[in-house]
Order: sequence, then structure tokens, then C-alpha cells
Amino acid sequence: KWRELDQWRDPAALWNDLLVVNIVPKAYSTLILESIKRMETEKNSDFPLSAERIYRLWPDEHKIRVPWKPIVVPLFKELLQHMVIYSMSKQWIKVEQVHFSEMDESLDYTQSVLNYLQNSGKQIAKVPANIASAVHLIISTAKDVKKVTPAVVRQALRRSGHS
Repeated sequence: KWRELDQWRDPAALWNDLLVVNIVPKAYSTLILESIKRMETEKNSDFPLSAERIYRLWPDEHKIRVPWKPIVVPLFKELLQHMVIYSMSKQWIKVEQVHFSEMDESLDYTQSVLNYLQNSGKQIAKVPANIASAVHLIISTAKDVKKVTPAVVRQALRRSGHS
């Protein structure tokens, strides 16, 4: 039951609002974090989890219905404090550690560039739109989100002496 304009004092609707704001984000983040742990510990189970399946658990802020909107920011803030980004090195890492790739996967050289960066010590990840949206919603400024850019590639080449 959701509060409508004429139901501001309805105890059942107020209770639901309080649950959505205070309980659901923590429970939802626990579900996702436990799924990540399970993926790591049960690699050969009958129902193997994958990063793609776990990413599908995350809500898409653009598709969420109005009564559920209050969970979005607290949920994403909670999740992004943990290792919830799956890198090309097949490890879950924190958002601060990763360079996000938005490169066109259909180009011949994309995988070579990403592999080179990965081998030079950069943590690279390609995430679906709902995860990228969550990161951009929570991380304070765009410059705090590291991306694979020509400058990052140049820097890696210079460090290795291939410039």
C-alpha cells in the first residue's frame, strides 16, 4: 500500500514508506553482496552465478517505479562501498580501482587495447548501462570515475617504453 495524497496519515502506508526507505536498501544490497560471495565460493555449483546475472539484480534507475525510487540512492551508496565491479581479470574490485571501458567492442583493436592496459597493471571493466548509471549517480564528479581514454592508453605506453 502506497500513500496517496489523501492518505498522509494512513499507518499502513507510512509503515510501507519507512520499510522502503530504511530496510529495503540494506536487504537488497545484502542480496547482491551475498550473490557475489556465492559466485566466488561456488564456482562449480549446479546453478553457477555470473557477473552478468549479478549485474541484472541491480535496479535500473530509469525503469524503477515511483514508489520504489527512494531505495535507489541509499542502495547504490551502500553497494559502491564494496567490491562490486567485475574486472577483465575476473576479480571483483572497488569502483575506485577500475578504469571503465566504453570502447566499441565491434572494433578489431578494442580487445588488444584493453588486454594491453590490463597487462600493464590497470584494472579494466566493461559494465552494463544500469551499473554505469548507478556509478555516475553516486560518484560525485565525472572526473572521479576513471575511464579508458586515449590519454590512459598513452600513459600506459609511455610507462612501458613503447611511446
